[in-house]
Amino acid sequence: MLNKKFSDLMTNRPNKPRTMYKLDAVINMSSKELTEDEHRVLARGFKFRPTLKQLPIKDIIISTEALIKTAKIPQDVAMRMRTRVAKEMDRMQDRERRRPTKKNISTREWKAVNRLKQDEQRTIIPADKGDKSIIMDYKENEDNLISEEDASVVMETQTYLDKLGDRIDGHIKVDQDPAITHEKTLNTALMKMWKVGRNQEKDQNNQTLFLLSRESLKEYMTQGAISPRLKGHLKDHKEGKPLREVSDASKSPGHKLAKVLNQLFAPYTGQSKTAVKGGKDLIKYIREGRFDNQFLASCDAIALYPSVMVEEGLGILQDKIHQDDTLQQKTDLSKEEIFQLARLCTENPYFECEFGFFKQKGGTPMGGPLSRCLSDLVVENKIEAVIASHPIWGPKWDWVRLIDDTLSAWESKHIFLEFFAFLNSIHPGIKWTNEMEEGNKLAIFDIQITRTEEGYETTVYRKKSASDRYIHYTSSQAWKEKASAIRTLKHRAIDYCSNQTLLADELAYLLEVFIQNGYHEKTVWRILYQETKQNTVKEEIDFAKSLYVPYHPRTKRLYKMIKEEFGFNVIYKKTQTLGDILQKKGRTIEKQYKRNTVYSIPCQQCPKKYVGQTTATLKKRCSEHRNWCQKKHKKKILKTSKKNDGIAFHFHETGHVIDFENTQIIAEEKAYWKRLIIEGMEIKKLNQAERANLQMGYEIDPIWDTFIESIKT
Repeated sequence: MLNKKFSDLMTNRPNKPRTMYKLDAVINMSSKELTEDEHRVLARGFKFRPTLKQLPIKDIIISTEALIKTAKIPQDVAMRMRTRVAKEMDRMQDRERRRPTKKNISTREWKAVNRLKQDEQRTIIPADKGDKSIIMDYKENEDNLISEEDASVVMETQTYLDKLGDRIDGHIKVDQDPAITHEKTLNTALMKMWKVGRNQEKDQNNQTLFLLSRESLKEYMTQGAISPRLKGHLKDHKEGKPLREVSDASKSPGHKLAKVLNQLFAPYTGQSKTAVKGGKDLIKYIREGRFDNQFLASCDAIALYPSVMVEEGLGILQDKIHQDDTLQQKTDLSKEEIFQLARLCTENPYFECEFGFFKQKGGTPMGGPLSRCLSDLVVENKIEAVIASHPIWGPKWDWVRLIDDTLSAWESKHIFLEFFAFLNSIHPGIKWTNEMEEGNKLAIFDIQITRTEEGYETTVYRKKSASDRYIHYTSSQAWKEKASAIRTLKHRAIDYCSNQTLLADELAYLLEVFIQNGYHEKTVWRILYQETKQNTVKEEIDFAKSLYVPYHPRTKRLYKMIKEEFGFNVIYKKTQTLGDILQKKGRTIEKQYKRNTVYSIPCQQCPKKYVGQTTATLKKRCSEHRNWCQKKHKKKILKTSKKNDGIAFHFHETGHVIDFENTQIIAEEKAYWKRLIIEGMEIKKLNQAERANLQMGYEIDPIWDTFIESIKT
């Protein structure tokens, strides 16, 4: 059946050039026309990765040395590994000189990228659904006077800021950044809890098993954290094309802590028969006959997260924590302390956007890790529990739910509508919309359900807004990542499609889609039609003993050699995407508050500079350097050059002024050994006249010297 479907597809395909990019995935709502190059760039998608401008020599050296340290590779094997890697990098550089790697974005297209990036009158945002690229006017151009006759056109072509202003209407504008007060309050509570454990006897074995230990609380204290950044994704499939609020809270106070608390609270929700984790669970229930011979309908909560009152969710959470007999196996904090931290992470939510700072008027924190937990608690305990205990609806009610989407089965449409009226009367803040089966069909999640005489047929469902844009074939990524995208959609088709005809249709559709995303027809066909699960065995990877490096077309042979000769897997680091380049950035953490950095401090009166590394904030580390530059430390500093502060030694020895104000961050790296290696490489790059360091830091093997000299800063 599948091969016949493919043969028919090949026979009936019109003779036309292959579409290399999903041009229909770009929607221009701005007042300017897109050039052909701009259109082609945007069609590649936000996740498209441009080819690296140069070979990742520095990353390979750092990752190789870090792997040698962390994997505790024997000295003889380490030397052989360095030699083989250095030899292969020599070969890579030679081939790159003779025939440079072809870039996946042309010079003309890079000019288009830069034009789009520098255009302050327009903004590029994702669609809310379907992975489309939307370009629209960012704000009104004051130079353009609009006549009364054009007023109706203006209403239909609102700027991004107009639409964002509509979404924040009702929230409370404040003059100062609420993150400052929030950070101070949270840090005070964490420090107080940490101090409680200083005099307590510690069980080191249990400390390592805890999800959250008292000893680790200092790790969750922040400095200079910023408010969640609110932006919008366009609902191009909705009337009026409004924005959906999307918030990035990753740099806000308590975000890291809230993620850990979310793990602690995971058993409190999703344990009932109504909970599903995704489409596969729903397919299983359908095939088990849970909804057979009944009228299908789905209910969708309207703006669930903004509708949930934090206090209501916290009240339920507090009860769950006090009833949890297993909590002390996951943390040595008391139940009262855990709840206090949860409250501090969620109460009084706030955000910032182009219009300033705002306190949320109701709802869970936008972008907060605990928002889903609180919402699920309210729905399960304040809505589902009420339905289950109702004398009339309890026995009739049977739905499955994923966050705010549900599927339920009823004796008739009339009965469902009566239930729906009851559902909307349960909770004053949470209201629902519904969709009912029409023509024996209903779509929910990404599944199309069709009633037949034999039962239900299921297949993959795509909304009209779907762009069918996936990782483009020319994106600078390893082939296994691209092949994984094809296999994932193939396995979804196999799981969802209830018969061979539907499966054949879906695989034929996927073949066309990936050809439109630039893939070669035969390659996609082989994965879709010839591969079986038996010949795609999943490889076990030891992440602690892997080489973390960026992808470049020239590195494939090197990475293959490391795997075959030394047995280490390669994991590709994320490189810059078009989305990183084109989308407008919000505020970032100030330089002085950044942690895990390699930095340099210059002298104001000579070429010397000091290179160091720290886990602390840059502000704290510079303060320590300033302290050692005080006159009272001069005798101690000049007495010995061993393990001394090099910049302080230079200051006391020469009397030169140290330019702390121009301290630069060379790199940000969380991994300890990588940070030490970067520091050592940067020190080694300095000659004697430039180096203020008294020690050379991490000893960089001489085999890397020629490569380090050639690395562009």
